[in-house]
Amino acid sequence: MIKNNGQYRHLRVASTIQSALNEIFLMSKIQGSQIADCSITKLNVTKDLKLITCYFVPCAGSSTTPKDLLSSLDDAKFTIRKMLSSKVKLKYIPEIRFIYDNTFEEFMKVNRLIDEISLKKLPS
Repeated sequence: MIKNNGQYRHLRVASTIQSALNEIFLMSKIQGSQIADCSITKLNVTKDLKLITCYFVPCAGSSTTPKDLLSSLDDAKFTIRKMLSSKVKLKYIPEIRFIYDNTFEEFMKVNRLIDEISLKKLPS
């Protein structure tokens, strides 16, 4: 049996960082920031653990637009990394890149198109 735990290390790190980031956002006390209004849906970590790409969505009921939320996240990157370093024990805390996750909106658009096609095919 061959053991190769190093091969999946970046996946374990990604899972740990995602949990820590969601906790940071939930308990956020970053002054003047709206980051408590978002949730991380997906997180990719490069194999060398130098870069994190975080996909986020606004929380349900939030009045914050994705554009404003992205701006707040970008402004708070340094503080977020600092908070992350206290929660996750890594030799190097990766750079963070935030991207709005529009998967749900795309799903709704495709679903609506399918419904329209289905209605056109029904005999009157």
